[in-house]
Amino acid sequence: MRVPSGALPSGATVSIYPVLIPPKFSGALSSDLTSIDSFAVTWSTPGGAVTDATIPLTLTITDPAIEYGDNLYLMGTSAQYVVAPSIENGIITVTFSAEELYVVASSQIAQSPLIITSISGHVKVPLELATSGGSGTGAVTYVATNGTAVGCAVSGSDLISTSAGTCLVTATKVADPSYFTQSSPATTISMTQLANPAAVSVNFSKGTSHLSKNAMRSLAALSALLATGAHLVITGYARASEKLARNRADAVEAFVRQRLQIAVTFKIEIATSTSAAKATVTSTQP
Repeated sequence: MRVPSGALPSGATVSIYPVLIPPKFSGALSSDLTSIDSFAVTWSTPGGAVTDATIPLTLTITDPAIEYGDNLYLMGTSAQYVVAPSIENGIITVTFSAEELYVVASSQIAQSPLIITSISGHVKVPLELATSGGSGTGAVTYVATNGTAVGCAVSGSDLISTSAGTCLVTATKVADPSYFTQSSPATTISMTQLANPAAVSVNFSKGTSHLSKNAMRSLAALSALLATGAHLVITGYARASEKLARNRADAVEAFVRQRLQIAVTFKIEIATSTSAAKATVTSTQP
């Protein structure tokens, strides 16, 4: 409560106290509103006189039950007047100059049940979380804790874990002017280790480093299996020509890079102690 200097006569006592809504006022509260807090603000001078404040007083009401979109009402015998809205969860601030009866009330209703629909993912691979249900325009946020997996964490709407097992995730859709906040049940999400793809070998025509259509199909299939953070070792082979072996490995790397929209790492090796005209790719998932 803030009382500016000079707002009330010297020695005035300000009282703020919770009250039940008097019967004569109860009919003024619309049937679609739910009362959260009700209180009165009064003051008196040492002589018992009552007067309006000459400078508005400021009152901040804090209550975890208050949500964005709730309103503070000034109650009268036959009407209700909105005097301040909540612009953030837990807080309403009002300024006034006269003794009054106030009610914090909400016209929000419960959301439909909120359910997390993403229930499985892979270790070290971001899993985009999704929900169904809920109501209104509030944003959805997520909180993760370790189940049997470790390193369960959420960044934005992506879940990641650093080991196989389960993560426990709760989604919350925040309130808007029409709906209360809604949370999902804690949902068990299974995180499994990705298997490493089988090694791929592609052949080249003698003396060339041009990928054939069959080679491209094999490398495209491999690329589709890779996850962010995978590590690839590409070995180029050529008889007694280090440059040609390198060109073959580079051709494979360039094709795979073009196919991927995720971050992976590459290591290039060359082999010239063989007459094979090929390149091999071994992959390790994160």
